[in-house]
Amino acid sequence: MSAPSTPIGDVPGVGAPAARALAEQGITTVDQLVGRDWAELAELLGVGPASGMRLQALLLEHGEGMTYPPAPDRRRATVTQGATGKSAKDITTHATSMGPADYVDGLEGRRREEGARLLGGARTR
Repeated sequence: MSAPSTPIGDVPGVGAPAARALAEQGITTVDQLVGRDWAELAELLGVGPASGMRLQALLLEHGEGMTYPPAPDRRRATVTQGATGKSAKDITTHATSMGPADYVDGLEGRRREEGARLLGGARTR
């Protein structure tokens, strides 16, 4: 099975800098990456590991691949110190009886003015 002849610039997640850098090397479609050495491609300005992983994943879907492809990203989500102590997926909102206008009225200074503008009125105390 051969890899698709999809233009590299049309692959989701592959940025224009990577597509341009590869095009300058005469590589314009995904199928032209089959058997290419990732280490050589990674040296091109604009071609980073994220683009390489996306292109390799597309090639693998079609039973093809680059040689020495970029390693999968094994990082885990971290919580920044001083934040809520929860990851974004753990943060939930809840309903209150306070309306947006009441909330904005409880703010001070510039926050109140900007909030009032967002609500469509120039409400300030």
